[in-house]
Amino acid sequence: MVTIVNDQQLPTTLAERLTSHQFCCLGAAHTDHIMTLAAPARYQRTNPVSSYRIPGGVALNIAVGLRLFDLHTTLCSAPPPRICTALLRKLGINRRNLPAPRHDSCYIAVINNEGDLELGLAAMESYERIDAEFLTADFPFCQNGTVIIDAAFTPDLIAKAAQVAKSSACMLVGAGTSPAKVNKLAAIKWDLFVLNEAEAAALLGDAQADHLAIKLAGQTGGAVAVTCGAQGAFLAIDDQLLRQAPPPFSSDNPNGAGDIFTAALPLATAAATATIANPARHLPNQSSFKRRGESFAAMLTHSYRHTPQGMRLKHGSWQTIRQDEYSY
Repeated sequence: MVTIVNDQQLPTTLAERLTSHQFCCLGAAHTDHIMTLAAPARYQRTNPVSSYRIPGGVALNIAVGLRLFDLHTTLCSAPPPRICTALLRKLGINRRNLPAPRHDSCYIAVINNEGDLELGLAAMESYERIDAEFLTADFPFCQNGTVIIDAAFTPDLIAKAAQVAKSSACMLVGAGTSPAKVNKLAAIKWDLFVLNEAEAAALLGDAQADHLAIKLAGQTGGAVAVTCGAQGAFLAIDDQLLRQAPPPFSSDNPNGAGDIFTAALPLATAAATATIANPARHLPNQSSFKRRGESFAAMLTHSYRHTPQGMRLKHGSWQTIRQDEYSY
């Protein structure tokens, strides 16, 4: 979940460069139930909580993160519940429903009294019943844009969507979603693959985040970003390994923070390549992230300022990691 605040906007020159760029997010949109423990959890006991419902789903969260910058954004999902459609309408996010039955998927996040996720419960079987044939003929609704796909749907639907996006000259971004589902994304040749350390480890086995990023980049042929909590994030791109310092923040609800990271990185990529011919086919190198003084971290700062109350990211930049420092 992201909270909308309008006091921070992308710099005008950058926003102008992205005016014609379109983003399409394919994946989950459902209700999140957030339950915050009043005291440390006592297992096999009844625990008092405060609770509320918010729009959720990886694809929806990413679409909202992109829309914060007033960008042309489309969400493609199974028909979402009313709480989601109301938010999409309010923010001006285009909605393209797959011609599938309305689903009853939901996610329950149990947050402990220190603000960390204690337990996540995902009821997502409805997404698995949507076949590739439900993908609409006009997907991805853009040319030379950016298509971001999460792991909600069947592998066949994801593979078909990736193929169509590539044929439309779109930059293709994979969003890890969860360790239980990330294997659905493993066979796709992503231009950019964003996942957390647990999701990467589910694909490759237990290892350090920098090693996981490098190995996955070798398999996908594109750039790979692996987030790892207090260590920040590693980005393997071309023959470089970059590290972003950890984004120090605190929040009563960390749910969806990783989705904002996933929104900010392709946004930075699109911004850095907006003046290059056929931008969707060229991921930027390290210097491109800092063009006109707008580093990736600066853009990510804008995004984090719109996440749940208390989250803040300090300015910084990607730092090159020498090969002899990789953790093999």
